[in-house]
Amino acid sequence: MHSQFSAVSSRAFLTIILVTCNIGSTLCIGSEWHRFPSSFFVPDYVSEVQWIDDGFRGLLPFPFNSTLGGTSAAPSYFNNKNKTSDQQYVICFLLTFSSVTPFLT
Repeated sequence: MHSQFSAVSSRAFLTIILVTCNIGSTLCIGSEWHRFPSSFFVPDYVSEVQWIDDGFRGLLPFPFNSTLGGTSAAPSYFNNKNKTSDQQYVICFLLTFSSVTPFLT
């Protein structure tokens, strides 16, 4: 079974990852997605990064899919209007833990 977590800032993200994640965990990020540093910094024991729908209505990053023709592909879930795609979100009731504390500046 995968543990799933939500972090809305890079500080919360690092704390949650380092303290409570298990092998195969899914990191879920909400409206503070733009503060997420990069999947490069996600530890190996986290299997994937997903997004939760908490109000942001723009297009979010998708995992790279090499089977669609590489970087020149234009998958149907991308658009030139920066509108949200229903395919980009994980189902929220699957979350074991949710941290929706706004990022303090």
